[in-house]
Amino acid sequence: MSTGNQLAGGDRQKTVTFKADADAVERFDAVLDDLGYSNRSEALREFVENNAPETGDRHFLPQRDDLRKQYEAMLAVANESLIVHPRIRGSELAQRLSAPRDELHAVLIDLRRKGYVAQQNAQPGTARDGRGTVYRVKPRCADPDIWKYRETF
Repeated sequence: MSTGNQLAGGDRQKTVTFKADADAVERFDAVLDDLGYSNRSEALREFVENNAPETGDRHFLPQRDDLRKQYEAMLAVANESLIVHPRIRGSELAQRLSAPRDELHAVLIDLRRKGYVAQQNAQPGTARDGRGTVYRVKPRCADPDIWKYRETF
């Protein structure tokens, strides 16, 4: 990335370049055409401006108190990759949620439906024996409606 020109209002501007799959770019261009954008830059600039908080402290938290508590508990026990291994951290999570360990799946279903947590298969080498499920926790700054790991129900 390199810094670029000045915008009309004197604001700093940065030029961003990246490579993407050619077919995906063609599909993206078709969507932009349908939405009335004159070019990719206009669409990407608008996306960045609308989705990058100015203060860096924009958080998407559940509105319901019980779900917020569950989400905070998941964040507290998640590893640095925001993964919770129930076989490894299940007891701590159950204690934080005041729920039986064997009912964690049921307790977390509303968070999964709202896009704050996603259930995934454990990859070999990520859990003790690579079996079972793990939960990926949405970062606070990610919008749950468009989070890339959101499950569909």
